Amino acid sequence: MAERSAGPNLQAINSSEADASSQSLFSLQRVRDDHGSPDPRESRFSYLDRSARPEAARVRAFVEQCLLRYPVEGRPDLIARLRSIDTTHDAAVFELFVHEILSRAGHRIISVEPEIKGVSTRPDFLCETPAGEAFYVECAMAMGESDRQRSANNRRDMLLDAIRRVDSSRHLLKLEVRSAPAQSIASARVTGPLKRWIAALPDGDEAKGAESFRFEEGRFRVVVEAFKARSAPTLPGEPAFFSTGFGLRAVQPGVDLRSRIESKTNKYGRLDHPYLIAVNAGGITSGEEDLLDALLGTRQLSIRQFDDGSSQEIDGRAADGIWFDARGPRRRHVSGILSFDRVDAWTPTGRGARLVQHPFAERPLPALDLPVERFEPSEGGFLRTIPDSARDPFGLGAGWPRR
Repeated sequence: MAERSAGPNLQAINSSEADASSQSLFSLQRVRDDHGSPDPRESRFSYLDRSARPEAARVRAFVEQCLLRYPVEGRPDLIARLRSIDTTHDAAVFELFVHEILSRAGHRIISVEPEIKGVSTRPDFLCETPAGEAFYVECAMAMGESDRQRSANNRRDMLLDAIRRVDSSRHLLKLEVRSAPAQSIASARVTGPLKRWIAALPDGDEAKGAESFRFEEGRFRVVVEAFKARSAPTLPGEPAFFSTGFGLRAVQPGVDLRSRIESKTNKYGRLDHPYLIAVNAGGITSGEEDLLDALLGTRQLSIRQFDDGSSQEIDGRAADGIWFDARGPRRRHVSGILSFDRVDAWTPTGRGARLVQHPFAERPLPALDLPVERFEPSEGGFLRTIPDSARDPFGLGAGWPRR
C-alpha cells in the first residue's frame, strides 16, 4: 500500500512554518511506497526524500526540525545545498548539525556568513554564548582527498550543481559522472546543450530508448539518460535527476584532515573574536588519534642509547603539528577544533565528537559546554573529560535508525 506523506510530524514547531513549501526541505505531498534500499547511483537526498521506511521518516522529521531552527535568512541557500549532489549535500548537513548542537547548548547565532573586514570570504557563523561572549565558527569537510583532488572535485561539483538546476518537467533523468575536470568549465557549455536535449526527448517512456546526452573534456565525462516519464508535468524547480553516479575515488587517510584544518587556519586572518573550526572527518581512519597527530605533531618513538649498552624508549611527537613545530606554539589565532567523525543525515554525531582547545590561543574559547568529549589545556598537557550529555547530544534515543 502506498504511503502518502503529508510531511514529518513536527508538533513542537509552529505548524504554519512547517507547511510553508518554500521553507520545507522534503516533498510534503509525495507518495512514498518504496521500503527498499537506495540505488547505488542514487543521491543521498533523493533516497531520503522518497523512502517509505519508518526510519527514513524519522530522519526527515529530525532534519526538518533542525532546519526550522536555522536562521531564516540563511535557510533558502541551505535548502538548495541539502537537495544537491552528495558532496554539497554532505557539507550542508554538517553545517546544519553544527548549528543545531550549538543552539541546543544555549548559544545564539548572531549571523550566518558574517562579513569580515578586509577579506572577501566569510566564516559560517558568528555566535554568542549565554554570557554574551561572541565567537566565530567555520565548518570544513575532510573526506580523504588531497588538496589537488579536492580542487578538481570542487570544479566538478560546481558544474554538477548547475546541471542539476536544469528543469525537466516531463522526465526523471539519470546522471553519470566520471573523473573531474582538470580546469574550470563554463557551465553554459554543458547546460545549454543539455536543455536542448531535454526539450527534444519524446513523450512517455519512449524517451528511455533515446540517445543519451554526453559531454567530454579530457578524462572528465558527463552522461545523462532519461530514467522514466513523470506521471504529470512538474513545476520549475522540482528535482530533475533521480540518481547521480560517480566513479571510484582514492582516499588518503589522515592527510586530508590535516590539510583541511590548515586551509582554514589563515582564511580570515586574525579575527576580533575567538575562532573555532568545526571539521567533519570522513577519512577511513579519522578519529581522535588522527586529530591530535595533526594538531600536536605525529607520534614517534625515540630510542636513547646509553654508554653501558642499555637503551630507553621515549614516546613523543614530531615537530610537525599544526599548533606546534620546532619553533614552539603557532597558529595561535585559532582558538580550538570541534571535530566529528563521519557525520551524515542518518548519523548526526557520527562515530564520535571532540572539542580540542589551543593551549596558547590568543583569544581562548569561552565556556561552550557542548555535549562532546573535551580536551582542555592543563599543566602542560590536556585534561580529557566526557560529559554525560556526550552519549546522546541530540536526545535521539537508543533506537535511532541507521542507514
